[in-house]
Amino acid sequence: RAGLAAARRGVIAYPAFMGETYNLYFADPTTGQSRLYRNEASQPAFNSDGTRIAFLSWAGGSRGLVTASSTGGGEILITNALEDKLPTWSPDSQTILFLSRRTGDRRSVLYFTPANADFLQSSPREVSEGEYPSWSVSGRIVFEGWGRTAPGLRLTTDSFNPIETVISEGEVYAPAVSPDGRQIAFMRQDSTGNWDIYRVRSDGSGLVRLTSHPARDGLPAWSPDGRSVAFVSQRDNSWAIYAINPDGTGLTRLAEMAGSPDGVVFKDQANSTGWLEERISWSP
Repeated sequence: RAGLAAARRGVIAYPAFMGETYNLYFADPTTGQSRLYRNEASQPAFNSDGTRIAFLSWAGGSRGLVTASSTGGGEILITNALEDKLPTWSPDSQTILFLSRRTGDRRSVLYFTPANADFLQSSPREVSEGEYPSWSVSGRIVFEGWGRTAPGLRLTTDSFNPIETVISEGEVYAPAVSPDGRQIAFMRQDSTGNWDIYRVRSDGSGLVRLTSHPARDGLPAWSPDGRSVAFVSQRDNSWAIYAINPDGTGLTRLAEMAGSPDGVVFKDQANSTGWLEERISWSP
């Protein structure tokens, strides 16, 4: 029971689709209660100590990637391209890595940009083709390969040299690297089209299917201590956040969600791809 209690501390940020757009909520995994953090926002990512959060703002006056205090306020619009998404923090909280399709040919490209500078004061730096980046406090970066990096699960550091192959086949979505950088959780469809959560070591060994349920399971996020994996699921006919141990034991329902993680933002359908490019995040 002590291990379960340790794994359930902190705050889990999640997106909830509310009919035409997403709102961003914080869930307490101990009580199961949710509270609204911000309207018209999704794709949350806490920094290493949980004091700051990055997210995608869908709001007209602040459209782009934002960093802010996790207690509210202190918002900085760090990018303003409609195509920017999925921010993730460097271990020292100084840099944001994100995905964008801002080029004319709509390539999937990863960029670095300062975490605490307004977009007018800085220019993102292109680092690699790829999708859905996840940066751990250990410094390891995992992302979905795209274009020259080829489909599959890739692992690197902030130098992006070398880029290692974890899983070579495609159809690997929403990867999340553990705090120590040694394990990666992700979602994928099985042969019947159902979504479940998987876990693999960073060297590509030890692939384990963590969930096997007819409902959709997805968007894994590691607990800050690395002892649990949170994910969203539609089991029991409603969306909720669950946690499971990295070996597939100890499934626990943590919190009811305020809405679905899977929706298309009405006013920006060209850049809204549903839950395949959404995220949840677990802070200390």
